Amino acid sequence: MTKTTGSSTSTETMSNSGTINKDIVRKFDVGLALGLGLDITHNLGINARYINSLTHTYNNHVMPGVEYNSNTNRVFQLGLNYKF
Repeated sequence: MTKTTGSSTSTETMSNSGTINKDIVRKFDVGLALGLGLDITHNLGINARYINSLTHTYNNHVMPGVEYNSNTNRVFQLGLNYKF
């Protein structure tokens, strides 16, 4: 956060961190990817890819009393490639 008072400017940085119980997070993920690429020149190209996980992020059997969690990993990638 930046504050300006008259001719004086001050910046304040805030951080929030916590602990993660690694027993409730799955260690393995299976997903599907869909992508396409375009060669702009003989050596230069661009590509895009979307990946969606088929497995859920959390182990729900480890968290008794917690409602079913259907979060999955989703990733969108853009790339630039150069061929030697």
